[in-house]
Amino acid sequence: MKIFDLNTSVLSKNDQQEFLIRIKNIPWLDGVPGGFLTNKPKRKVYSFGNGQGIWSTNEGKYKPYGPVFDSTYWTAKVSQSNTTLESRTNAIPKEFFKVIDVSKKCFQQSMTNTTINPFTFSIAVCNYYTQYDDYIAAHTDDNDWYPHECEEGSVFASLTIYPGKKPTSNDEYARFQIKRNGKWEGVQLKDMSLMIMESSIEHRVMAHTKRNKDKFCPRINITFRSTYDPSVNPLMHQMAFSNHNRYYSVPKSLRVDPEMNPETVNAIAKPYMDFLEKKNLPPLELVLERVNKRKRKEEFQQQFKRFKGQHKSNMVAELYDIVNARYFTFEVVSIMGTKETYTVDKNMIIGEWLHTFSKNHEHVQSVMMQKEKKYFGYDYDCSKKFNEYEEFKGTARVLVCTFLEWSVKQFNILHPIHYFVSGLQFPPTENWKNGDPLNLAPFLIWNGWGRGNVKIPKEQDNSFNNLVVIEYDNGIRHVVNLYAYAIAIESGRDPLTNKDIDKKTVGQSMKETFSKNKRGIIPTIRIIFV
Repeated sequence: MKIFDLNTSVLSKNDQQEFLIRIKNIPWLDGVPGGFLTNKPKRKVYSFGNGQGIWSTNEGKYKPYGPVFDSTYWTAKVSQSNTTLESRTNAIPKEFFKVIDVSKKCFQQSMTNTTINPFTFSIAVCNYYTQYDDYIAAHTDDNDWYPHECEEGSVFASLTIYPGKKPTSNDEYARFQIKRNGKWEGVQLKDMSLMIMESSIEHRVMAHTKRNKDKFCPRINITFRSTYDPSVNPLMHQMAFSNHNRYYSVPKSLRVDPEMNPETVNAIAKPYMDFLEKKNLPPLELVLERVNKRKRKEEFQQQFKRFKGQHKSNMVAELYDIVNARYFTFEVVSIMGTKETYTVDKNMIIGEWLHTFSKNHEHVQSVMMQKEKKYFGYDYDCSKKFNEYEEFKGTARVLVCTFLEWSVKQFNILHPIHYFVSGLQFPPTENWKNGDPLNLAPFLIWNGWGRGNVKIPKEQDNSFNNLVVIEYDNGIRHVVNLYAYAIAIESGRDPLTNKDIDKKTVGQSMKETFSKNKRGIIPTIRIIFV
């Protein structure tokens, strides 16, 4: 455990001010029904987290990353696993991004062999102690749905803010305690202090005594927790933010079996209805739905075999439905027989997945759907989402080849990835699949590739750096071999239209293109007719 002072230069005054202004506008909730419905938190609460992570760019900017979920699903009552409460999610405010980034850095300084990603500290669990007798009971936070991101296990970052009076004596500080060697000991949490702590440490917040109630200082605590990356474990990813959303957010609907006893339904619904009415919030929606939880679970286990054994009694059918509908599995195999398994969001843009995969597998040259024999970046458009293709569902088998495999050079993923990152379409023209119209060879290789002479003239070699896009005044574009085209227009006529061209202007453009060696984008030459 380690405590950092965010009043120092760790967090700029401007970032701190924006954060504190946003904190003041949290729509705090009190009286949210607890797990037994008869209990509720003895403090005000709120939760931020909708499944998204936070991506930090090299330029020091931040943006949401990953899937978004508008609702979460959890058991409506501890003893009624056949009922489901749907709750609304709340996105992490942008004013939190810098604080979360600082928290990640503090985490790396505090623990051993840390690993962080966009989903590290992607949940903000908020507690507001406004009365002297507010408290939180002793507990640990090392649930299965929190990832282990260091040798110490799962970890959280806990930020303390005193929005009004700042404590100056021991009697005024929050009575936060941790248990060590079987004994409780106090930990002084100052204003804008950030505590990085192992989730396995038992802790609590004691109420102030009546004798010292006049010394109580209201305190806001924001605890940042991590979720699994959904591409690693979509089930535990859902469980993490669904858990906090159930107890710290606004109920939306109650889902029950139509044959359930009406008195039982009413007893479960009433605490939520009373809470919403008291807060002047939209009323609870009652959804009658016959579900077979066991069947949904079996369908999930069939699709995601590696998560077998992670199922909990508080997992509801709707949770399985979300994962089944939203994700599919990639089994990535190589010619050498190695295999890796990935969980992929169907709403993910293909280029994003391919770019990340390529960075982690720099030796891979091509990626192909094995059954369909279709290649990523060529048959599958990097700018489209996986769900725009029917074959990306259930378990999809993918074959990858390295740069040592000569037969797939014409499907090199580096070119479509570079275009995707640059915001451009690949292939750049419609004639790509047909090959060069002049030398009649496929692009990126040449006729006889792999079985003939390796030393051939450039006008027959369709390697990437030998290509150019020619564009006519009507907008039609073709990729051609630059050297083959230069030879073809020596007569002063364009070989594809058989029209006279402005040879001087076109020649100058080609001369400039000749001087360029390695390039990530195929250059374009406009063809001027006379």
